[in-house]
Amino acid sequence: MRTLLVTALLLAGCTSAPEPQAVPSPSPSPSGMHAPMTPLSGRPPGRPAGTRLLVSGDEVFVLDTNSGVRTPVTGLPQGWMWWSQSSAGLHVLYGGPAADPQKGRVYLLDGAAATPLARGGSAFPQHAGTGVYVVRPRSKDTCALVLYSLGGVAASDRDYPCSTVPYRDTSAGLIGAGGLFAPDGRSILSGMSVHDAAGRWAVVTRGEKLFRVELHPGGGKPGSIVELAPPPAPDGQLGWVSLSPDGRTAAVALVEPAWPGPRQSFDLWLLDLESAAWSRAPGMPVPAAVKTIAHRWTATGDLVLAGRFPTTGAVRPAEYSGAVVTVRPGLPYLIVERVDLPDGHTVSVM
Repeated sequence: MRTLLVTALLLAGCTSAPEPQAVPSPSPSPSGMHAPMTPLSGRPPGRPAGTRLLVSGDEVFVLDTNSGVRTPVTGLPQGWMWWSQSSAGLHVLYGGPAADPQKGRVYLLDGAAATPLARGGSAFPQHAGTGVYVVRPRSKDTCALVLYSLGGVAASDRDYPCSTVPYRDTSAGLIGAGGLFAPDGRSILSGMSVHDAAGRWAVVTRGEKLFRVELHPGGGKPGSIVELAPPPAPDGQLGWVSLSPDGRTAAVALVEPAWPGPRQSFDLWLLDLESAAWSRAPGMPVPAAVKTIAHRWTATGDLVLAGRFPTTGAVRPAEYSGAVVTVRPGLPYLIVERVDLPDGHTVSVM
């Protein structure tokens, strides 16, 4: 009996249990970069929006979105490539011959006529629209930032390293790769990437983190620096940040330059800078040609976008349509006006 019992135990120890069968996991629902994308949609304007676009490239024209009429801009040298920036009703054009960009020129737009202002490689308007900053190379590593009156008189001239020279003016100061600067050249913020500044706040990044910085009204030492939580469901990498004129709301664009493969995506969030609360713009994210999208806040607090968007959610979209999109805080839908925008051009919302 003992022999049989031992034998039975040995046999039991040498017998392996059947391998458990893996239960197939349910297929994950599409999300993130594999999710279907709904093309841009919204409601047409209830009345003519009256938006005008300054379209720049190898040709320059003003597009009236109501009528679709293109008015060519006169007075510019032919065969040059042109770019534009606008602020407070002042529209600046700059460009040069492709063979020699150092021969660049800056023009002001008056109606549909361009008038020469100064020599320079690039330019941007003063925030209040009372003058134009022109960037002019001084040496290999030094660039002059010259402020011109609208009459073409140089009012100030300051040198910066070309790698940090300011490229945009705001109500709180000049933004450059080196931080935020006062008009007299004093550094207000440094050691961080400044995206925009208005009213009490500046929005900056350090590394991959987003921060809100409290600004001193006189341009002195800044106050609190608070890290901001990311959007609840971010879709893309940080593209640009634009503050409303009162400085209370930040429009934060998240983009995927290739989402996935040849398709690109655009996701827009609004951030209340007082409460640090996020809200996603209606219908986002959408497929888009992200480099074509221009934006401007209106005096009434609307955010106006203009650019080219695929008309289908296909990964390889073949058809694009120009659109002017109005984001009105509190409105549960976008206001979308279709326009004819050529490829390969930049757009400014006038």
